[in-house]
Amino acid sequence: MEDFDVRLYGDVALLSGRTQMTGSYDGKPFASHYRYIDIYVRSNGVWKIASVQITKVPK
Repeated sequence: MEDFDVRLYGDVALLSGRTQMTGSYDGKPFASHYRYIDIYVRSNGVWKIASVQITKVPK
């Protein structure tokens, strides 16, 4: 993970950053770079994920 950031707005938290993934799928190697934002909402004292958005960053 890179450039990880957390912003709190009362009972809403925004988590954002970048990540690079490498590995293999079906015997073929891959490398990908993504930017993401996750939105959490606190309800009755429990944080629950409300939304996830992931975008592949072009090479």
